[in-house]
Amino acid sequence: LIGKYNIGIDFALQKERVIGASFDSVAKQEYFGNCEAKLKSLLEEYPNHPIVLSQLGFIQNNAGKKQEAIATYELLRKIAPKRQVNLMDLAIFYLDNKDYDKAFVLFDEIYNLDKSYHLAQLYKGYG
Repeated sequence: LIGKYNIGIDFALQKERVIGASFDSVAKQEYFGNCEAKLKSLLEEYPNHPIVLSQLGFIQNNAGKKQEAIATYELLRKIAPKRQVNLMDLAIFYLDNKDYDKAFVLFDEIYNLDKSYHLAQLYKGYG
């Protein structure tokens, strides 16, 4: 099982290379579709695994499945409600989706968890 996990995560982590490559949009969407299927398969073996869920959310977002990405990250939020990096990603997804009220609430929540974490306030200011 560990081998499947490592392969699935490594496959997902190639997303930045795929996004930046000169592949056509069909090839990129095929990558995202295959990657999403692999990560969902991993979730059957590792239910609610935070790393698998976070990578799935990024893949969904990059594939243009913004509502699915948000739903995945909302699940992740229930699993790890005080994990700032996950909350920050979710807030940015909301911001990209023009759901400013939800993004701003999350930015405030992140800041209130740790007043020295100013990135949330910066995003809120530029949102």
